[in-house]
Amino acid sequence: LKCNIIYLMKKTHTICVAGDSDLSHLGLKTIEEVRSFGASLASSGSIVNTAASTGFSFWTAKGVTDKGGSVIGFSPAANQVEHRDLYRLPVEAFSSIVYTGFGFPGRNIMMMRSSDALIVGPGYIETFHEFMTALDEGKIIGVWEGDWEIDKAIHDLIGKSGKSMNVIFEKDSTKLLKRVIHILDTNK
Repeated sequence: LKCNIIYLMKKTHTICVAGDSDLSHLGLKTIEEVRSFGASLASSGSIVNTAASTGFSFWTAKGVTDKGGSVIGFSPAANQVEHRDLYRLPVEAFSSIVYTGFGFPGRNIMMMRSSDALIVGPGYIETFHEFMTALDEGKIIGVWEGDWEIDKAIHDLIGKSGKSMNVIFEKDSTKLLKRVIHILDTNK
């Protein structure tokens, strides 16, 4: 008796999230929304890459790890001592940390090259650099629209050519995540 067993495995995606290192100006409601977004990432089965930092990255990571998901934090530092003492960045909430030793720009390149897609949350210049790195790397990019300005700046920069550049915009973070995963699953 010959038996053919076919295993159907769901492809695991590695999704990078980028955003501001300080969310205090957006209030507790936004922090809870970001943490809930992290829980959605964990529920999707995705591996999450992010800056091993405070703010958006930290609260997303908390949401992911609270739900048992995996978060890889990327540090600009060469080791944990430098990460904590020189850069004054947290280690909590991250499943593991890659100490790049390349500063912020080098960290961003390593983080993007290790990811299938990027989701941009509230942020400023650093987040914009992460967006531009992902764009340069040809990644699928989801932009979470909200009460912050980076989404408008990105839209103004790329204009109507966003779709041809693999950039999508969405106000609802759960819908945005589903759209990004659908694109990754179908390679469209």
